[in-house]
Amino acid sequence: RTTSKTMTTLVTTHQSTASPIQLKVGDEAKAMWKCGRKWYRVVVDQVNNDGSYALTYEDGDKWETVTPDRIRLMDETPLSLDVPLEKEKLKHSCILKAVDVDYLNELFPKIVDIFQPQIVKYSNTNPDILQKDGSHGEKIDWKVSSYMEVDQITPGAAQRNVVCDLNLKALMMPLLEQCNALFSSWYEKLHGAGSIKNLIRLQSFITRYRPFPNENALLRHIDGVHVDGSIILALPTPTPFVGGGVTVWESINEKIKPNPSNQQEVSLSSSSNSSSSSSDGSSDGPTTSNQNQPPQAEKKEATFHYPMDCGDMCLVDNAVWHQGNPITEGERWSLVIFYGVKQPNQSRLISIVKKAADEKMKGSH
Repeated sequence: RTTSKTMTTLVTTHQSTASPIQLKVGDEAKAMWKCGRKWYRVVVDQVNNDGSYALTYEDGDKWETVTPDRIRLMDETPLSLDVPLEKEKLKHSCILKAVDVDYLNELFPKIVDIFQPQIVKYSNTNPDILQKDGSHGEKIDWKVSSYMEVDQITPGAAQRNVVCDLNLKALMMPLLEQCNALFSSWYEKLHGAGSIKNLIRLQSFITRYRPFPNENALLRHIDGVHVDGSIILALPTPTPFVGGGVTVWESINEKIKPNPSNQQEVSLSSSSNSSSSSSDGSSDGPTTSNQNQPPQAEKKEATFHYPMDCGDMCLVDNAVWHQGNPITEGERWSLVIFYGVKQPNQSRLISIVKKAADEKMKGSH
């Protein structure tokens, strides 16, 4: 059986293939402290062999092993580890401050006033979920999201029977349109001009994570085969949280180079390519491995961690594994949108016309 290699890194935008940023002794930067989420001014005392940094914080406290995902430059640019992704075209991106934070802070109290989570049945038995992150299970009562839009035509949608909150949708419409523009720009840079034939919001919803079972995270999943892409926008929070952020996994189709110097960034792990459930209840078929495959054809899986401060947006392409990381305290709020980009086929158009006619008949009675 072929093994996979796992890399952990931080990538900030779809331009993440640029040369990595590395600090040197004496540089000033910003960093979070331990499990906190506040940024402090720091000075680099030492660059460690494993890629972490020894830092002195503005109040004089020291932390000897700060990883790059908890450090930013003074201009808010995050650091990234030196990983061989130059030949890869990543299928996800994280845009810092994609939406104005002041606008979100003004909007958020109105969201909280309207927010009413609906119960849907959710299944996720993915065997690749890390044990430390917890688990979900089959057909659990999922009550973390308030839905504004749910496409009735998409097969397999577990949320099909929810009653969408039209007041919340009306409040959020300017932001939804802004997200459409950001997603369209990113998607066409990834897939080429004209790749969006007909942009549809298949689902849009507000999610509130709390430190309770099956409310604290949305563990490793994909957003369903009918979702062409999706966005996660970090919203403000009335109660600061511990943990959280977004993790994304991507397979890197490069040849493995047995370079000992890379072992600081690449750890060996065994990957189970078994069938697993996605967020809409669909599942992927099993992936087989070729026992006789030459070692140079082995795949690596890169793991990307994003803290996701207010206004940050994570965009993922179709069938990209990701998760909302667990929180242990506070509340974490996000706006999530699933997109379709294909031209509607004839059967879909007929279904849309029929649905509109049914609604018109109901309104006439």
